Amino acid sequence: MVTARMVEETNTLVQRDYGRSQITSFRRSFRSVSGPVTWVVGICAIGLLTGMLGCAQGPNGGWRPLFPRAAAPAATPPVGTSPDPATPSLSSNAPARGRFGALFGDLRRRADAQSRLAQEQEQRLKDLTDLEREIERERLAFKQKRDEREKQNEERKLLAERAIQQQNSQVDQFKQRSQSLDSDNRDLQGVLAGSQQEIRRLQSEMEMMRGQLNQAARQLTDTDRARLMSEQRVQALQASSERRNTGKFSANNSLRRTLTAVQVPGMDIRQDGDLVRITLQSDKIFLPGTAGLHQGASAYFDQAASVISKNYPNQIVGVESHFDNSSLGQSEWRNSHHLTSAQAMAVFEQLAYRHGINSRQLFVLGHGSNHPLASNETELGRARNRRVEIVIYPERPE
Repeated sequence: MVTARMVEETNTLVQRDYGRSQITSFRRSFRSVSGPVTWVVGICAIGLLTGMLGCAQGPNGGWRPLFPRAAAPAATPPVGTSPDPATPSLSSNAPARGRFGALFGDLRRRADAQSRLAQEQEQRLKDLTDLEREIERERLAFKQKRDEREKQNEERKLLAERAIQQQNSQVDQFKQRSQSLDSDNRDLQGVLAGSQQEIRRLQSEMEMMRGQLNQAARQLTDTDRARLMSEQRVQALQASSERRNTGKFSANNSLRRTLTAVQVPGMDIRQDGDLVRITLQSDKIFLPGTAGLHQGASAYFDQAASVISKNYPNQIVGVESHFDNSSLGQSEWRNSHHLTSAQAMAVFEQLAYRHGINSRQLFVLGHGSNHPLASNETELGRARNRRVEIVIYPERPE
């Protein structure tokens, strides 16, 4: 970067270069002038020396010494005779010596002035040389600074380029990482979809296993019910056998009670000897061919439980289920005895657990199709035969 300081230093260097060129031009001019001046001074010196030797022009145009040597004294001419006009006298050279002295003084002054001028020019030349050296040093220093700044600028430029390259490299790395993450995300989405599908499959299998477990539990419950009904049936058969043989429970006659059938609107209650039978039609309380209860079956159980609680609270109660001669087909029940036993157990649970009748009073029997009330040849007869009889015995439980 070019700064204002660099521009100012550049202008200074240009001005100094201009001054340097002026110094060089002055030196050349001085050298060109100093040569002729030196010759002039030399010629003047030669003339000065010539004048000092005292040479003078003779009357015949020749040169003679201005201060001749002392000669032997000439013979004094006789008295009355005139001296030789050809022999000059010393007094005749005085004007010449004056002129030469003035000339010598002028030349000497000029030589001194020239010498002073030469000394001044030498001093100026020396000053200019020193200035030139100073300018050269400053120029070299400026060049060094400029080179250093250019070097620094180059280094900064290289650093900036490296930084840009690093940033570009980082950007490329980020792009690659983003692409990798996108790929991983797609893979994870695929795995997630597969996992969700597997979860749905496992849930379906779990629901299937839960259904199988429920069915197994129901079968186990039915088995327990059948076992309990079988035991109660054996007991009931034993009691019936004793009643048929003796006509009464001889074990404890104090537990007997004479029963009378009560009339409740909407219910089938009849007297059967010393027994009271409450008949519930299976089609009204059970789903067809099953031991599952209708939604409206609770009303019938409520009425039957109310009759038992109010009128026969301490009597033995048998729950006996009957069926027609229809085939059960592919149902879960092995035969009609199995089905009627399960239906009797369902009624037993309603009376004992829902309405609070003492389970010691209750027993269950599944007669299958052994004791029909009507012919199984008609639909109406088969409907009558599908029934549950709640039998109230005159005995009380011990």
